[in-house]
Amino acid sequence: MKNTKNLKRSFALLAMTLFLVAAAPVMDPVGVWDYEVESPDGNVTGEMTITKTDGEYEVVIESDMYGKMELEDVAMEKDVMSATYELDGLPLEFEFSFDGDEMEGVVYANGDELPLTATKQK
Repeated sequence: MKNTKNLKRSFALLAMTLFLVAAAPVMDPVGVWDYEVESPDGNVTGEMTITKTDGEYEVVIESDMYGKMELEDVAMEKDVMSATYELDGLPLEFEFSFDGDEMEGVVYANGDELPLTATKQK
């Protein structure tokens, strides 16, 4: 009888934990971010604007070096966003991981992995 009671209590605790994890809010990356990408040719800095319209994310990256880039194929799964862009015939892939007002990521370009960091503007 005691084991049955403990087993029921364990299942209830497990069910509550699973519910809380499933109901946990997903990071909302919408806003303006100050970013920096480390590059062998010198670091690139600028602003990244993330918006959401009709459930779809849009990402625009601006820098003095490359101007305005509107990323394509933007997808968000939990706290990780991915996107693509073609820069003068060179395919780029982006992956961002969000943690509150901080972001870390990678830009994949021509076999290189360029680290990206960003802070959300207040």
